[in-house]
Amino acid sequence: MTEQEKLHHAKHYIDSLANGLNPLDGTPIPEQDIVNNVKISRCLFFVSDVLRKQLDGHEPKKVSEKDKKLFYITEEEKLQYVPSKTPIPASGISYKVNEILDKKKMRKVSYRTITTWLVKVGLMEEEDISDGKCRKVPTASGIAMGITTEIRTGVHGEYPCVVYDENAQEFVIDNLNAIMNPTDD
Repeated sequence: MTEQEKLHHAKHYIDSLANGLNPLDGTPIPEQDIVNNVKISRCLFFVSDVLRKQLDGHEPKKVSEKDKKLFYITEEEKLQYVPSKTPIPASGISYKVNEILDKKKMRKVSYRTITTWLVKVGLMEEEDISDGKCRKVPTASGIAMGITTEIRTGVHGEYPCVVYDENAQEFVIDNLNAIMNPTDD
């Protein structure tokens, strides 16, 4: 087995574990298993991304004038984010983060960027609803992480709203730099 094949094999195992699946047979891992611990899962997603970059042979991108406003959040700023005890939508997370980072001259965090990244890492998926339209909903791994859907009432009646509990909010905050500065695939 070549070094590249070993890396692909390792990435497959780590991706499966990070998504709460047995890498040998694809069955869900019991919820109480240590691999489903939020901190372990975060670490596995991080290692998977490192392996992906290694396999893709990514060189650092040249920064254009347009991209000079790269997003970054420090550990101290992450600590300023106080997760809501009541589950909130991604727009609530982005609003709170943008308030913390208001004085910095950089791109704002948008809920769409958050949900797009969550699809990329397998915590959400796109679901067809009608007429070629789709919405993002949590996967089983996303639900285990604390991303759920609840029915809310708006001016046009009831609608499903994806919300994030404290653990899911912390996961998003911990990964904001990766979310806001994605690498090309």
